[in-house]
Amino acid sequence: MLPLSDGLHPRRFPIVNVALIAANFAVWLLYELPHMNSAVYHASFYACTVDNTCRGPEPWGISWFTAMFMHGSWSHILGNMLFLAIFGKNVEDAYGHLRYLGFYIAGGFVATMTQTAITLLFGTAAAARAVSGLRSLTERAPRQETWSFSFSLPTRSSTPA
Repeated sequence: MLPLSDGLHPRRFPIVNVALIAANFAVWLLYELPHMNSAVYHASFYACTVDNTCRGPEPWGISWFTAMFMHGSWSHILGNMLFLAIFGKNVEDAYGHLRYLGFYIAGGFVATMTQTAITLLFGTAAAARAVSGLRSLTERAPRQETWSFSFSLPTRSSTPA
């Protein structure tokens, strides 16, 4: 399913959401894309650095943050930024600029630590998805427009958010 719109317009300009989208694209275009292998090596989070079974290029206390802005492909960044653009603006509107930024960062940290725990315990989550989840808890939850692909024929529909 590919979201197109949530049908809501924020009451104020979502400056934090726009800045986060711009930062993600800037990291992708200016840092990752030109030097993909070295960028992924240097700015990625390595779960094994938490329990000191390996040594990463950056301490885990820094790399958990830098990893929030890393993406593995065009489809990865475009998908995440689409969700952030559609749902993040209304989460920021509902919770305010600073609380939204705090939630985005906390969501990235929790996602990284959850992935770390699963990796260390069982052997492989994302800030944009955390925003999408919080958006579903806001009181302004109308219907959202999506693209669904069935037998390679795209269908447009409106579903409850």
